[in-house]
Amino acid sequence: MHDSPLLAAQSIQNTKKNSRKKLLFLALIASIGLGSSLFFYQSPGQAEQTEIASIADHPIADPVAEAVEEEGELQEETALEEEIPGPVVSPLNQIVKTSFQRKISGKGVYAINTVVHTSLTHTICDEIKDATECKILAANLARLLTWFLDVNSSPRKGDNLSLLYEKPDGIESIKILKLAYESNLFGKTFYANFYKAKGMKYGAYYDQKGREIAPRIIGKEAPIHDYIEITALPGEMRKGRRLGHSGSDFKADVGTPVFSSFEGRVLRTQWNIRNNGYCIEIDHPSAGVMTRYLHMSYVYVKRGEYVKAGQKIGESGNTGRTFAPHLHFELLTRGKHKKILNPFEFKAIKTVHKELPAKELAAYKQKILDLDAS
Repeated sequence: MHDSPLLAAQSIQNTKKNSRKKLLFLALIASIGLGSSLFFYQSPGQAEQTEIASIADHPIADPVAEAVEEEGELQEETALEEEIPGPVVSPLNQIVKTSFQRKISGKGVYAINTVVHTSLTHTICDEIKDATECKILAANLARLLTWFLDVNSSPRKGDNLSLLYEKPDGIESIKILKLAYESNLFGKTFYANFYKAKGMKYGAYYDQKGREIAPRIIGKEAPIHDYIEITALPGEMRKGRRLGHSGSDFKADVGTPVFSSFEGRVLRTQWNIRNNGYCIEIDHPSAGVMTRYLHMSYVYVKRGEYVKAGQKIGESGNTGRTFAPHLHFELLTRGKHKKILNPFEFKAIKTVHKELPAKELAAYKQKILDLDAS
């Protein structure tokens, strides 16, 4: 039996209607899915744009970023003057600090103007991000300040520190040219300016009036006459050591003459060479002390030999456990329980703060003015 043409036509129409309903339903589902995906998803570019717009609407102050931008502008403005300034704002205390490189007489000179906020080392390292450079500079700073104050207990939060330094042959050659330290504890400013007068082999540090900062041992008691600087004193604490430093270190070129500080008899030489290098120990009964001379390059005396005060006994060097050429000089009491003495405070040793001669003062003061104007 066959269906009538009318019923067949109605069936086709119903089928078309059902198909349209299905298509509309599928379209509705698709649109809902697409909308939800658009709602929850943003392309990377869109997300970045949204984030940037949000930050732009609510800007967050970034002192370091602002300082970098300012530094770039200053570099461009002062390029003709061969000057590279770079102000930095510390995130710790929001104190404006300046660390920059300049050219003085064709040499690179670095400047730091800052305020002490913790220890001297942390303050310096907050300015200089290179760990090695900041530690070497901090050590040099401590060597100068030790003649004015106790570098471990005297610095106070809020002290002002200003210095110029150079490193002509890299970090290891750092030398402070000018130091001004305003101490809240002492209520005064300490100055140290490096100057090499005519006839001087190495140069030295002087105050504003031309008086040498560090004392010098004079006469026959001086264990060494020509040295670059004093890099350590008795009692200074060092990393990895339970006790303080046992002597005074005189930085000097290898081969610099070394002398016996008093008359006496040589007790021993060349003991514990691995640490002491070539060394001498002398007993001085008349002075009531003993002396030791370490890290020498040559030893001219032998055990049991009698020496006079001021007699040449050897040459400084860089032997044993040492990182740079220097003479390690020890002054200690006699007897079983020996005590380390500071030679710059011992009554039998004469010291003096040398002053620049009048003919040098004008050149020295001009040097200070040149550094101040740089």
